[in-house]
Amino acid sequence: MRGFLRLYRDAFRGLPRAVWILALASFVNRAGAMVLPFLTIYMVQEQGMTLGQAGDLLAIFGLGALVGITIGGRLTDRIGFLPVQVGALTLGGLTIFALGSVDAHAWIRVLVFVLGLASEGFRPANSTAIAAFSPPAIRARSYGLHRLAINLGWTIGPVVGGLLAEVDYAWLFRVDGGTCLAAGGILGLALAGEVRRAAEAAPDGPSGPAPSPWRDGPFLAVLVLLALQGLVFFQMLGALPLFMSSELGFDEGTIGRVLAVNAVIIVLFEMPLVKRIETLPTLRLVGAAGLLVGIGYGLLPWGSGVLFVALTVVVWTLGEMISNPPMMTFVANRASDANRGRYMGMFSVMLSLSFVAAPWIGMRVYEAFGAATLWHACLVIGVVDWLAFEALARWLRRYEEREGAQ
Repeated sequence: MRGFLRLYRDAFRGLPRAVWILALASFVNRAGAMVLPFLTIYMVQEQGMTLGQAGDLLAIFGLGALVGITIGGRLTDRIGFLPVQVGALTLGGLTIFALGSVDAHAWIRVLVFVLGLASEGFRPANSTAIAAFSPPAIRARSYGLHRLAINLGWTIGPVVGGLLAEVDYAWLFRVDGGTCLAAGGILGLALAGEVRRAAEAAPDGPSGPAPSPWRDGPFLAVLVLLALQGLVFFQMLGALPLFMSSELGFDEGTIGRVLAVNAVIIVLFEMPLVKRIETLPTLRLVGAAGLLVGIGYGLLPWGSGVLFVALTVVVWTLGEMISNPPMMTFVANRASDANRGRYMGMFSVMLSLSFVAAPWIGMRVYEAFGAATLWHACLVIGVVDWLAFEALARWLRRYEEREGAQ
């Protein structure tokens, strides 16, 4: 136990002050994220929308998110990550305040689009900022700290939001909007000096336009393979809860506790794990992670008890922890200071598309062919993803050796 505590403490050592500030701002923002989880309920019960109209709002939010990610990445490269983050959080906070005070459905749709734009426009700038303040050797742990802050925030926001909704839905909009503005204030006040000192210490880089990530073949190949991995991982949002309810007979409380295993494991073990694996080859790690995610879902037809299903969650959560921080590090290292925003933007777009597509595809496979077919397909995709990452890692190593020899 003492050894684990020492490893846990060491995992946080040496992380720059600016990274802690970014993590704190993300925690404040996510801990106050209460509107989106209850948006459809609010629109049906308080605004008189039909189920279809409320569902359309989620699609509108997703469209705004894709636009926001694209714009956010480009603006980050042009004007810097700090003004983009502060601007996105400020716009998001004001939009949430407005959303809680309008009744016209047309204006609600406009505001939900703007909210998606602001919420996801923040992401590429935030990821770029972490890379800017973290030397390559500790970037994986910096991204791990950031994920830890987000996961802690997400465990608080919906719980507190549910309690506030029972009192008055207006409080969700007040608190969510206020935490957005508070997170923007933290970054604007605490990070400005760090940005200034980093700029003064940085050597002058080469001038001229930075190459487009669309011309980086290995990066594009990685995005495709990550999209496959995302199609499996995000079954947790649709088919997995339905499977636990309809075929295993779990009630809502049991389903919630089983899925909560994911967040608990991340909070307890991700940082020490990232510390242990941060020097290993990134692409091979991510490929192994894809295999673990596939195995986690592929095990589901072979058992039925709560403990067994919780074990499958442990397996795919291990894959998630192995994949995410190293993958963010790969993207950050693949880019330069001049085009990192666009790289992070494309990476975020890929995640968003997987987030949207995975439940849609999974539910249709489930309906047409049954749950066992879906889980076996997840295992096959995991194996294919692992083999493809292994091949890509070997090819990229040979390519870089040839380039270095010239």
